[in-house]
Amino acid sequence: MLMPKKTDEIKYTLLPKKRVRIENMHRSRRLYQIQALRDIPRHGIKAGDLGGYVERRNILSQSDDCWIKEGSVVTRDRYNPAYVLGNALIDGQYVIHGSVIKDNVVICGGKGLIDRSKLENSTKIEGNIYLCGTEISGFSSIKCITPPFGIAEDFDSLLDRINLIDSEFKDINLSGDGSIYKVKSHKS
Repeated sequence: MLMPKKTDEIKYTLLPKKRVRIENMHRSRRLYQIQALRDIPRHGIKAGDLGGYVERRNILSQSDDCWIKEGSVVTRDRYNPAYVLGNALIDGQYVIHGSVIKDNVVICGGKGLIDRSKLENSTKIEGNIYLCGTEISGFSSIKCITPPFGIAEDFDSLLDRINLIDSEFKDINLSGDGSIYKVKSHKS
């Protein structure tokens, strides 16, 4: 175990690397599991709690209250870094690949793949989702309840190369290059 000099300076340590099967990417990688060194009351984390897996130390910020709960994985790709910053929370069985998750973003309540995307501000994503090359910001909210047609059963919603700003959606399937600003959409 890599031990810090002062536990009040950092919030987690990295446990020894082990091979982890990454479900949504159909492969395995050698990754570090994180372990809390201090309480993070905002997310219900106690010192000693195990968290998710990261590829490198700098992926999860040591400052603020961001956290990756057990069951989730954050990796980078060759061209896109991966960061979890601010007070962001990843809670579920999500694979975050080559993406930046920051500010007060919450991703919870399901499983999914977030690939080469940027989520910021007060975005909240609930349920099973696949994001690819997508930017979501502002006070956006996405609730994923039922699978859309033409999408693998694993995901309730798909966003591909879409920018969402201050928008709210339930059960969405959007792809193509475009931006959506201040929209509320509730599929019935």
